[in-house]
Amino acid sequence: MWFIISVILATIIAAIIFKKFRHKNNYWLDQNVPYINANDVGSMYEFLTMKKSIIDVDVKLYKLFKCLKFGGLIEQDNPTNLVVTDLDLIKKITVKDFDYFTDRRTLKLGNKEEYINLMLVNRSGQDWKDLRAILSPTFTSGKIRRMFEHFNRCGHELGDYIQTNGNKVGSGFEINVHECICRYAVDVIAATAFGMDTSALKDPNSMFYKMAKQAGQIGAWRKFVFLLFFTAPWLYRALKLSIMDTEVTGFFESILNKALKARQESKEKKDDFLQILLERKSGVLQEEELADTFEKDAKVSGSKSATAELSDEVIRANTLLFFLVGFDTISTALGFAVHLLSLHQDIQEKLRKEVDKFMEESRGLSYDNINQMEYLEMFISG
Repeated sequence: MWFIISVILATIIAAIIFKKFRHKNNYWLDQNVPYINANDVGSMYEFLTMKKSIIDVDVKLYKLFKCLKFGGLIEQDNPTNLVVTDLDLIKKITVKDFDYFTDRRTLKLGNKEEYINLMLVNRSGQDWKDLRAILSPTFTSGKIRRMFEHFNRCGHELGDYIQTNGNKVGSGFEINVHECICRYAVDVIAATAFGMDTSALKDPNSMFYKMAKQAGQIGAWRKFVFLLFFTAPWLYRALKLSIMDTEVTGFFESILNKALKARQESKEKKDDFLQILLERKSGVLQEEELADTFEKDAKVSGSKSATAELSDEVIRANTLLFFLVGFDTISTALGFAVHLLSLHQDIQEKLRKEVDKFMEESRGLSYDNINQMEYLEMFISG
């Protein structure tokens, strides 16, 4: 009797498990979306042994789905990513049909990494919408104008750095462009995020520069931690590991805590991202009429008030996000731009003439005259 009952229960459990995994595996198939298993484009072994990088996987996925325009990805029997390779389709998803694609993949982390859970990129649903409504007005043209003093100062320091660290080679000039651009990016982002002078261009041993570089380095240990997080999250949490470099996050948390405390106690005001968030939290800076049609269309409506969830913890987490994300994107984009200009002297000369023209007319660079540089816009967009 008990044997029969055990067999029936085992059969039911097996059927439930089979149905569960079958449903997951057939998710993309049920949606009529072509898909591929993550192991077919890059195994965990290849990541750990550094035979492949995330960029290698992205390139392979792009080539696989290029003709199809889109495709699905399955990891550990879970449908995780929709890969879109068509520019027109990307535009439609991110603008017209954005309501159907609001959530991105999030990381469910433990209490030790609560600051990551508070970041905009790791939120979803209404929680994401509320925070997005608070943060998006900080990037309007009026707010960017407030930060232009930092851009100009860092630009002058970049010129001094090139003159000081460049070496004459025959009739030419040699300099480590990658390091130059990375140091410049650290100074610009730190100034606009925290209102701090990190001296990355002036000080060869700048701690800010060291920590920014270290944040982007993913060695064998961090790859192993990622592997553990995705394959055995219970063990990852039990061991109290962190997917972020703890030395890096500890450094920036300390910096942000001091900056936030000093700003609140001294009532000093600076033209940076941190100041704008503090003003929105206190209610001093209201969600004013946005500057142009694009910003008005991009505004997220139907959210809570600007002060509802803008705690000190949220401010610190998203200021840190601003720095970490900004550093990598700026240094990469500028690195490619400089590389292309060095290969195409005619484009470099034409761009230089346009910049010189506006520099002479307005005795410097401003938000308005940069927006009037049509050739610069074409170069960046192209």
